[in-house]
Amino acid sequence: MAKKYILKGGTTPQYHIWPNDRPLDAEGRKSNEVKYAISFDTVEEAAAHLIANPLDQIRMQPNALINNDVIIELREDEPEPN
Repeated sequence: MAKKYILKGGTTPQYHIWPNDRPLDAEGRKSNEVKYAISFDTVEEAAAHLIANPLDQIRMQPNALINNDVIIELREDEPEPN
């Protein structure tokens, strides 16, 4: 489940998703302020959120919000590691 983080004690989530319905900034574009981000500790949590919310965007690199042509492959039949 998505968690809004209040950062404390050096714990920093690694994956940040910006909801599609976030507010607009002063120039009329969707705001990229971190206070609107939903943060996750694992890529699996972030991927599950993106599957359920395909219009949301994930921060993949500095200054890049990506949501087009991202493929999340579900591997339900993957064998257990040895």
